[in-house]
Amino acid sequence: MADIAQTLLNRLNADDSPHRRALAGIVVDYTLDLPLRALADPDEVLDALLGAVTTPNLDRVWTRHLEPAKGRREARWRESGERVGDLIAPETAGRIEALLSRPQGPTASWARGAVDPADVRQLLAPALQQVLLSFVEKIASLTPKVPRASEPRAPSRFGLRDRLKAGIKERGEQVLGAGKSVLDGMGLDFTERLEESAKEFGESASGVLRKGVEKRLESEEGKEILTRIRIQLFRRLLDTQLIELAGDASKGDPAEVGAIVGEVLSHNAGRNEVRAALRAEIAALLDVEGDRSVRDLLAEAGVLDLVREPTKKRLDELGRDLFASEAFAQWLGEVTS
Repeated sequence: MADIAQTLLNRLNADDSPHRRALAGIVVDYTLDLPLRALADPDEVLDALLGAVTTPNLDRVWTRHLEPAKGRREARWRESGERVGDLIAPETAGRIEALLSRPQGPTASWARGAVDPADVRQLLAPALQQVLLSFVEKIASLTPKVPRASEPRAPSRFGLRDRLKAGIKERGEQVLGAGKSVLDGMGLDFTERLEESAKEFGESASGVLRKGVEKRLESEEGKEILTRIRIQLFRRLLDTQLIELAGDASKGDPAEVGAIVGEVLSHNAGRNEVRAALRAEIAALLDVEGDRSVRDLLAEAGVLDLVREPTKKRLDELGRDLFASEAFAQWLGEVTS
């Protein structure tokens, strides 16, 4: 190896090398001054990103990183007792409440018609029918019973009076007996018809209930109540510990959830529509920011020093290993020979 090459290696490999630090600074500053479009070609970025979105790769990411990170996060939340409100500044929470107070909100029109009304009726009808039957049974229990005939008095001294009373009693018992049979028959028929009517009403009541709820929500009082409910739910969310939310989200099988997410991402990575959409977004970003340097973008974001200095330090450390490698020594020897 030429003496000049050896001299360069010695200087670059020194424990505290100003030459290596200077070279790291030159590389970082050169990179920062490059326009963004020089660092990112839309097609190359898409090829790299979408090519990596495969089921095996996603499984590895889930197993090695996401699932362990989830466990560590939940352990921290359990120990700290953090609440959702800790993640949101008070003034931001106030703005969210103001947003929730507006009458015009998300309509979720995409979900309209997604649920079969017949399924809703089938779900609610038995419960409504049971409520109606219970109500009718309650009414029936309050209906006065037919009074029994009073016990006969002691025989009178007057035979005529006794005979008349005996005849009246016999006729009365006959009438009451006949009446009881009729009432029993009517009662059975009434019960059957009532059950059938309750069933029919239960099957159609969901539509009546839905129209009633819609009319209620369209009223001024209904809107005010709905606004209060939204704000109450939001405030309860702010006061909820993060570990409670994580617990709800963890009720499913994590491995199964990860597999499903991986399959969905992998499927979409191969779709031309997804590629076209991502490419259009990258192209739009470059149209706006492509001619600006990375330095300008980082400075605008207020993180230039936070990125530049640590990157120089890291590149200095990596450069030491690079310059000490046999491959670099061979390359430098060829260059200086």
